[in-house]
Amino acid sequence: MATGDPEDALTESGNETLVKFDVTPGAAETRVPSGFNEWRNRFEARLSEPAQDGRANAELTDELSELFGTSVRLAQGRSSSKKTVAVSASFESVLDGLVNALDSN
Repeated sequence: MATGDPEDALTESGNETLVKFDVTPGAAETRVPSGFNEWRNRFEARLSEPAQDGRANAELTDELSELFGTSVRLAQGRSSSKKTVAVSASFESVLDGLVNALDSN
């Protein structure tokens, strides 16, 4: 039985909120977030850019920057499908933004 909650994918760290993602590069269309994996406690993202020369990483941070209207950086996972991004926003605003984006997809 899955017990994950979107809140479990987020961690407060100083003035930033860390968010765990599972990323699928080279998708037909970009969707950030595209879902939430309750087993892994990670948000999911589908990116149209390939995993070459940091293009998918840049697309992920650009999409999230647009969603939150603030700076976003890749904190972990440069060459992995499992990534952690740091958003310069409060835990509550990041959680609300991601959940609302999921509801509108």
